[in-house]
Amino acid sequence: MKLLTGLFIAAFAGAVLLGLAWTVTAEPLFVDGFEPSINGNEWPIGPTSWWHASWPHEDLKGDISHIRTPGINSARVWVNYHVTYNSQHFLNGVYGDNHYLKCWIFEDNDIPFGGYFSEYVPNSVMALLGTDSGEFLSIGVMGSAGYGIATKKWFLNCAVESASDGKVALDGTSGTVLTPRRQGWRKYTILINGYTGNPGDVQYLIDDKVVFNGTRAPALPPDTGGAKVDTIVLGLKSVWTYETYWFDQIEFGTIETPVPCATIAEAKELPDGTWVQLDHKVVTGCFTKSPFPGYFAVEENDRSAGLWVSSSYQANVAAATHEAEDVSIKGIMYTNEAGMRYLDAIEVTRFQTLAPQPRILGTTLRNLEQPNLDGKLVKVWGRVIAVPNGRIAGRITDPVGNGVSWATISVYKSNDIGTVYATTSTNGEGYYSIDLPPWEYNVKASKGGYQEKTAGGAVVLSNYTTDVSFSLMPNTGMASVQQPSQIIPVGDSPTAKGQERPGDWRRYFLIDDGSPNSRPIKCYYDNIISGTDPVPNVNIGDFVSVVGVAGSEVLASGLPPERSIWIRKAGDLVILNP
Repeated sequence: MKLLTGLFIAAFAGAVLLGLAWTVTAEPLFVDGFEPSINGNEWPIGPTSWWHASWPHEDLKGDISHIRTPGINSARVWVNYHVTYNSQHFLNGVYGDNHYLKCWIFEDNDIPFGGYFSEYVPNSVMALLGTDSGEFLSIGVMGSAGYGIATKKWFLNCAVESASDGKVALDGTSGTVLTPRRQGWRKYTILINGYTGNPGDVQYLIDDKVVFNGTRAPALPPDTGGAKVDTIVLGLKSVWTYETYWFDQIEFGTIETPVPCATIAEAKELPDGTWVQLDHKVVTGCFTKSPFPGYFAVEENDRSAGLWVSSSYQANVAAATHEAEDVSIKGIMYTNEAGMRYLDAIEVTRFQTLAPQPRILGTTLRNLEQPNLDGKLVKVWGRVIAVPNGRIAGRITDPVGNGVSWATISVYKSNDIGTVYATTSTNGEGYYSIDLPPWEYNVKASKGGYQEKTAGGAVVLSNYTTDVSFSLMPNTGMASVQQPSQIIPVGDSPTAKGQERPGDWRRYFLIDDGSPNSRPIKCYYDNIISGTDPVPNVNIGDFVSVVGVAGSEVLASGLPPERSIWIRKAGDLVILNP
């Protein structure tokens, strides 16, 4: 579901309110979706105090596409041992009270803890600096803080650092909220509030939840109040890493007094850029599944309106279904290119109660063209007309890199490892490929004279190839398990984790109900594909009923809007064939 800009750049051109009158809007102070400009005057090399003179630095790297759906381009920190990068943007002014910085950051998080002196240090942040004031506010991953000391907390958790509070690991102690690192996209936010000299003058948020209430540095005389900032920095600070970090949709602006909206319908009537507050709405579906982007949907109890919310927040009161949670949301209203209104969350407050679920609305596919159904929980019926396959491919080698020819490749569904789902063989050079429905698979390679090996957790996506390549050792009578390497586009070169592929990377099938003037609808089921909650085997020709959240999006610039339904859990997809 593309809720943010880039592909929806018009939405981020939407305004942030200046003042309390919501009928007057203005541009955010700074927005960058990294499309198309990455470097140059926007992001020159970072502060000299952040890097070692003997280690090379470069600007942020741009790329044509990525997994975070709002944009076409993202910026990355692509780092290897002893090569560190950071870049800075000089704001057009000096700013103090009531400003915010937010950014989506992707982390691979595929480096295990290697010891306190390990060179594999996870490390990357976003920060606000005051060139003259000495202010420094940052949030991200700071494994460097734990380098050489006897504690894992810096390697395992996110962290904040400021001129006043120093380095603070988000390990659940000292007033912090436990926030472990994890692979995928997360939204990081810094809120600079009014200066009082107390904790809470600056708030740090991850996934739209406050994780630490910090203090601000005082202004230097003769100024009074809190220190001001004038520079944004993205990237590493004085250390090396083998991780890859991606940045997207960074925005700096003014914190406004939100308009209290009694209903979702009232919020939808407000202009783009309006700060709003919605209290006690019901979560009907949560679609944050790492490493994919995050969204959830809310409705009124009376079914009068629904709304998509862009957030990496994970509803968890009802962990099995991610629904029926009572939440309040503070955020900014926008419109995507398909004309769908949505709320870009800044802060989500969860209440420890379950809310009554709105009644599901049964409808035809033709009725899904109505904008008033966006964000609502609906039920439709139709015939499956397409189930796009993916592919697993790779090369099996011996310990010195020679291809193992004519090895048997056996594929198992991850939730049924006792049954061979499909088989193939390597060719004379050790290469193989096999087309499979979207799912999560284990891939075993075996050949006489070699130790068989299984790669677990190979996720196949619609229209893409998952590369599963590994080596076989001479037979010792023992088996081993290793994880697959990376997901790559069909016919393309390997791509970094976190990078989106052309087209639609999500798992879906198409249905059509035959109603006049209706179009086929995509039914996304990323949310329900796992070993514990598997999706039924959907085949072309099946007649199905589908419950999910309705939405509208534009997959790429120049393409027409597409209607879709996002399935929440396996029980919402029922095959009705006799």
